[in-house]
Amino acid sequence: MPKHVWQWVIATVLVLATADQAAEPFDPVAAGELPRYVFLHRMPEAGWNQGRPETFTPAALREMVEKVGARGNSRLRIGAAFSFSILEDDLDLMLRSLDAALTAATEADVPLFMCLDGQNWWRNRPDLWNWWDPNLPGFNPANRMNVEWTDWGPGNAIKISWRNWGHQVRIRPAQNTFAPRVQAEVREKLGAGAAVIAKWYRSLPKDRKYLFGGIKVGWEASINVNAYHYRDGNRIFEQNPTDASKDPDKLDLTEGFTFGHAGLGYAAATVLGIEGSQAPSSGPAGS
Repeated sequence: MPKHVWQWVIATVLVLATADQAAEPFDPVAAGELPRYVFLHRMPEAGWNQGRPETFTPAALREMVEKVGARGNSRLRIGAAFSFSILEDDLDLMLRSLDAALTAATEADVPLFMCLDGQNWWRNRPDLWNWWDPNLPGFNPANRMNVEWTDWGPGNAIKISWRNWGHQVRIRPAQNTFAPRVQAEVREKLGAGAAVIAKWYRSLPKDRKYLFGGIKVGWEASINVNAYHYRDGNRIFEQNPTDASKDPDKLDLTEGFTFGHAGLGYAAATVLGIEGSQAPSSGPAGS
């Protein structure tokens, strides 16, 4: 992020953090309520790495607060947010990182908001997405059911997707979020993660419950947006499996639901029992 943007963000947070200090005395924790929060999102692998539990330290949290220059007050607190990609690492490693983050929040006295996302990143789960390459780990033709399709039927399963969060990158094929195997994996990780968070929350004394800033399940869940597929995308990938330099790089906002790319959603619609001749649209499931 450019320096001038950071300066603007920090200045805004400082104003918000101090705005209520002149108001009448009020302790929302004592009243059984929670304060308002301003959370600063720590990008995955920018200091914290969910694959390395030891990176979740109290010092990292204190550093964030020190850069803002204020911790807030009983009415508005400054906290940290972090997104865990729950299909990226094995369950034990994810839980150790989550526990380390919660312990760090307690020691640093900094509220923590957690996102548990099972859709956007799953590169380390070829056992779920590799349906085409017997030379890669996890190969299973049945994995066609776990990825999205460009038309009705598993013969249209995709091998790759693209994402643009500032610049385009190749990612693993878009997930069929309704695939039974995918949902089972996500539910297991969510349940285990929620149990760790609940145990930590119950251990907090009443006057420190504010350290739990909240949980968000999922992160910009979508079809055709954060994991899109170019028309003829499989051929593009097959011709240059390790070189993205010749990939197209375009997004047409005038093209509706698909943004000018191949339409996805057929696999999810099939699981939902709404398979037919009509292509999926941006309407509610089942419409």
